[in-house]
Amino acid sequence: MLSSFTRSLITLFFTLMMMQGVKAQYLYPALGKSVVDLKFKQLNASRNDSSRVRLLVTLSRHYYPRWDGSEGSDQYLDSAYFFAEKAVTLSTLLKDLKGEAQSTTMFALLTAAKGDVAKGEKAVLKAINLCQNQHFKYEEGEAWYYRGEIYENKADQLEKKGICFKKSYDLFRSVNAGREAAFVLKSVADIHLQQGHLQLAVNELHQVLNIYRKVKYPNTQYTYDLLSGVYRNMGNYEQALRYCLFSIDVATKNNDQEYLGDFYLKLAAINQDMNRYPESRKNLNTALKFAIKLKHEGMLLSIATRILGTYFAENHPKEGLINYQQTLKANHIHPDPDNLDHLKNLSSCYLQLHDYGKAQPYIYKIIELEEARNANDAHTAVNFATASQYFLKVGKFDQARHYLNKALVINQQSGTLKFTAILNYMLFQADSAQGKLSEAIKRYQLVKRQNDSVFNETKDKQFSALQVQYDTHKKEQNIALLTKQNQLQQAKIKERETQRNLFIGGLLLLIMISVLIYQQSRNNQRKNKQLQAQQEEISNKNQVLQQLVQEKEWLLREVHHRVKNNLHTITSLLESQTHFLEDSALEAVKNSQHRIYAMSLIHQKLYQADDVSTIDMAIFIADLVSYLKDSFDAPSSIRFQANLDKISMDVSQAIPVGLILNEAVTNALKYAFPKTHAGTINIVLKESSEGMISLEISDNGVGLPENFQSNHSGSLGLKLMEGLSRDLHAAYSLESYNGTSVLISFQKFTPMG
Repeated sequence: MLSSFTRSLITLFFTLMMMQGVKAQYLYPALGKSVVDLKFKQLNASRNDSSRVRLLVTLSRHYYPRWDGSEGSDQYLDSAYFFAEKAVTLSTLLKDLKGEAQSTTMFALLTAAKGDVAKGEKAVLKAINLCQNQHFKYEEGEAWYYRGEIYENKADQLEKKGICFKKSYDLFRSVNAGREAAFVLKSVADIHLQQGHLQLAVNELHQVLNIYRKVKYPNTQYTYDLLSGVYRNMGNYEQALRYCLFSIDVATKNNDQEYLGDFYLKLAAINQDMNRYPESRKNLNTALKFAIKLKHEGMLLSIATRILGTYFAENHPKEGLINYQQTLKANHIHPDPDNLDHLKNLSSCYLQLHDYGKAQPYIYKIIELEEARNANDAHTAVNFATASQYFLKVGKFDQARHYLNKALVINQQSGTLKFTAILNYMLFQADSAQGKLSEAIKRYQLVKRQNDSVFNETKDKQFSALQVQYDTHKKEQNIALLTKQNQLQQAKIKERETQRNLFIGGLLLLIMISVLIYQQSRNNQRKNKQLQAQQEEISNKNQVLQQLVQEKEWLLREVHHRVKNNLHTITSLLESQTHFLEDSALEAVKNSQHRIYAMSLIHQKLYQADDVSTIDMAIFIADLVSYLKDSFDAPSSIRFQANLDKISMDVSQAIPVGLILNEAVTNALKYAFPKTHAGTINIVLKESSEGMISLEISDNGVGLPENFQSNHSGSLGLKLMEGLSRDLHAAYSLESYNGTSVLISFQKFTPMG
């Protein structure tokens, strides 16, 4: 039992390592070499004016991202500080207030990075006050962001960091700085991930992607990476895998060699979570190639650690230790003696091998370093728990209890309930070993309640999801009732055709067997004549089959034609009822007419087309939009813009897509542009190389009401769009930013055959 918990702790440790994400992203990334060379030439040729201040600030921003905290990169921090300090001095001398605000902000950040946090905070507050007095909103957005960056990623400082980031986001939005606003919002989502607000982080990251899409920002791989991490923490490995692959695809297209290794490392972690160890090792080998190419020792050590985890998960610690040591040697990695990750790897190996004598020095070194570090983060909690495992093994129960209690205190701040249960179970073992039966029983009952809580939380989510599916299904039944008879009729026709085809196929097979038997009984002189006769007979049968196929296609066209006529009849009946209805009832009937027309238009396209199973969506969307414009008598001040890929879609997907488009365009025409308000409705339909289809209907109208929540709105149209999106297994989002945007994305269905 103890060894299983040891493996649980080791697995949790590796998970925490992978949750750290890729290297930090920056508001202003490092520049390319040619650009830097040009900036230095401009700096050498410049005079002491405001343009020189801007160049100094730009170079300071360039060097800061190249500093990663290691001693070897301190030169970049020194260079960034040098240029920021020069910019502050010159801007103050010139009384260049905007330059002074920007340079003081950089100087504050770099001063804090060098260790003088108090001086850095004082400087950044000075920059914020200057921006507020001069109404420099963009520069104030920068200052608030860097004010937040000065705070550490500790539980007691994350709230303050988030407040600063939110102020920065609001300021960037107020001046339409889309890229900067999206970047800061991604940082807010990262904080919510660390705080455990996972659904909030998901919503914010989808909003980030929408903003990036609108401003046509290409480097979305980092957002996809973070979104993958959030879904992984939620236990939604399907979405985690999907967005991780997106990050790799975008990084590959952008030739982002520096981060591809990190993304493949994340992909390996997800596959390991799903117990797909061969795939995980394949991903790790790919990541290893990038790390070797970049000569990135930190990444190489992370990869070696993750590979070690796969061996532990398969209960092969000896082979894992050999592979770990060989990987370090082959890549000339010499970890620092005080490297906690390396010490943790070795101690975990020896604990798994039950070689407690070799584990002892590493355990005591870990304790010494953690107590000196005094970080009290998730890694500290796991390291103390690992030390406790050692003390439990060697019978030092008081020491085990001491470090377990420390780990519990840390875990209560930012840990998980699952880890709390593991720690309490280890305390139960210590109590049991020392004969403290009363305490052991209480501890065991606590562990059971905590495990039940983890189970119930998951079960509640499953029940909620099932309830939503049930409610949606009931509403969809009312809509499906109108076409049920036609579907039954079509199914009967298909069944008769199948039976007939089987009979004909069996008959042909019997004839062919008869011909072969007859052929064998003939002598060689008549063989050529028999073959010729057989070929003529097969040709005749092919003609029969061709006629049958043509007859099947004619029958399908006739079915679609009748379905279209029936739907038009229903529309006409509804139209006749409108003369006797008023207000909300009239509007409901009109909405139903539009929905029925959208379905009937699909059947019309099917019986008119050569291919009776797929729809040309570009033509269908154009016709449907034209119909809606005429139906609502849309004024000329409302323009439609369409960006549509030529996509042929199966009828099973075309109908729900058409209904979603109908609802979104109808809502835009009715509510987005009150009175004579001018505006534009954009419709974008795209298909990726992987077969992912995305449909976005957006407008620049008045947007949704403040504090609008679609799940409480009571709108049939919104619920219909959400339900149809679930039918498509599509990701669905409704956003209100400079108007309203409806976005769905789903995998294109390709019929077999």
